[in-house]
Amino acid sequence: MEIFALNDDRWYTQKMCCAMGKHLKKIACSIICLIILHSNGLSQCKTSPEFAEQLKNVEIDPVLSDREKLSKVVALREKFDKCRLTEDSVYARILHRLGALEFATGNFNKALNLTIKSIDINTSGIKGSDRKFAINSYYNLGFYYQNLRFYKQSLDSYDRCINLALGYSDPAIIFRITDTRLRSQSNF
Repeated sequence: MEIFALNDDRWYTQKMCCAMGKHLKKIACSIICLIILHSNGLSQCKTSPEFAEQLKNVEIDPVLSDREKLSKVVALREKFDKCRLTEDSVYARILHRLGALEFATGNFNKALNLTIKSIDINTSGIKGSDRKFAINSYYNLGFYYQNLRFYKQSLDSYDRCINLALGYSDPAIIFRITDTRLRSQSNF
């Protein structure tokens, strides 16, 4: 019996199953093949903290343009989705970053939708959500609405940002947000 190396290549998996099929019943071979294919797919999945680290590396890369970062973060989201991990604060941060990059590249509706989804996750109260990070998302949402001249929505987003920030007693954050809100209101 030939021994084939297990890797991501389906050809090797299929050849191994064919070799095994000579010695096992057809149904047993099919079950083994399904198990191998399934375990190969899952073994490639990263954990939430590993996704967070990858996102951080893209965010801080000084060489990448916004479009290149967008491409990398879209790929990261697709991998996260493929792994079927819980939509936690890491996933929300991926959406948050996608929103910022979509806004920077002129895709305003996508930016709004992604940022709102990020807020929904981080304010949901589910395990792994991060209400404190939702402050950043509300701030960005206020900025996006302000730049799109949706002033009522902008002020509402800044107000929600301030209300969340009050729960964390960080005067610097509260001052920055309040200052931005007041400046934006005076510009309307």
